[in-house]
Amino acid sequence: MVQKGDIIVTTIEDISGDGAGIGKVDGMAVFIDGCMPGDTVRAEVTKAKKNYAFARMLEITEFSADRISPLCPHYASCGGCTYQEYDYDAQLVLKERQVRDKLERIGGLKEPVIREIIGQKVTDEDGTEYIPFRYRNKGDYPVWNNLVGFYEKKSHKIVDVKECLLQSEAADAVTRVIRSMNKGEIKNVVVKTAFGTGEVMAVLSCRENPSNLEAIITSMDEAAAEADYSLESVYTRINDKYRCVAGARTILDQVEIDGRELSFEISAPSFYQVNTEQMKKLYEKAIEYAALTGEETVLDLYCGIGTIGISMAARAKQIVGIEVVKEAVLDANRNSVINGIVNTRYICGKAEEVIEKAASEDYSPRENSAEAMLQSALKEDKLVAVLDPPRAGCDEVLLRTIAEAGAGRIVYISCDQGTLARDIKLLGELGYEFVEATPVDMFGWTNHVETVSLLVKR
Repeated sequence: MVQKGDIIVTTIEDISGDGAGIGKVDGMAVFIDGCMPGDTVRAEVTKAKKNYAFARMLEITEFSADRISPLCPHYASCGGCTYQEYDYDAQLVLKERQVRDKLERIGGLKEPVIREIIGQKVTDEDGTEYIPFRYRNKGDYPVWNNLVGFYEKKSHKIVDVKECLLQSEAADAVTRVIRSMNKGEIKNVVVKTAFGTGEVMAVLSCRENPSNLEAIITSMDEAAAEADYSLESVYTRINDKYRCVAGARTILDQVEIDGRELSFEISAPSFYQVNTEQMKKLYEKAIEYAALTGEETVLDLYCGIGTIGISMAARAKQIVGIEVVKEAVLDANRNSVINGIVNTRYICGKAEEVIEKAASEDYSPRENSAEAMLQSALKEDKLVAVLDPPRAGCDEVLLRTIAEAGAGRIVYISCDQGTLARDIKLLGELGYEFVEATPVDMFGWTNHVETVSLLVKR
């Protein structure tokens, strides 16, 4: 039995959710930081439990064949890119395996159908294939005086990241300004970049407006322009309240999804998939799974600014979206107008509460309202539910209400395989059959993966 203080030798087989390598000794899982799958390591056990242990790596005695040299100078300390020392193709294999493992172990599925992961390799004009960096359209940076960057691995210490290879050049430009001009008043900065238009938004979190706010805005504008972007919107966030202090309320992005050119306005608190190019592939797979014929009502739950529903609207009878963030609902309505879509309606509220209320026999919504459309849809035969919840997954009440409404198909998009598997297990108990899932690599060089799954009513 493994005990604290033991010196062990093990080959790393997997990576945990927080980036620790996982090896096995005497059948017990051992978590070790600083190693990759395929490495053989010598380590000292620091904590031993009944079924697992933690160990401190002493040395790598044999390196994995899939190891590569990290390009980022901050890799050793920054907690963002777990996989920068791991070959990209090997990353995809690992992520696909992790999805399968969670669906089997937590979801209780036997040999689930997992389609090949959709990677983010790109082919340029001369036919050369490469793996893109600079793919993130949102950077969320903690700030401490003149340190601007990301948290150190398993720490609240800020690593001062002057250049992040995952973020846009615009994000680097804006944070350079904050680093040089902050007087200790700004505590966090979010930079959103619309790659389709080059528009940029900066959100500065602080206790009160910075004393040199006007000068900061001017410098951010100039820095963004030097990086070939355009700063179009600046917000302050004080006590969780957003205030537009310069420019427009939103920035505009333009993308092609399912053969259609779509435009999306994005406000400060609204959710938007962080990898625009992979978002297109994710939504096209969701459209394929929805199998719409033009007669279905689609429930777009946790709809954000309406991107998924709007991308499906041309194929559906109608879309009813539900979202808890008020600004996102405003964006969703506006985005429908911008794209000339008339068969979408949106409701502000928690999805589980709105659905449960609409399903109640005692509920009498206003005629022709979005709530009335939802109530009617819950009684229809041709109902498709699209779920895109936060990392915590779906509320059980929501899943039970959708099942009671008899949605014929459920398309479940998830950024957390564990909660996805948990919810799929419950849906199985509620009469839904898991058909298949497709992982999509939205977060290259990190240990995260998005998954879109299809379930049908038995």
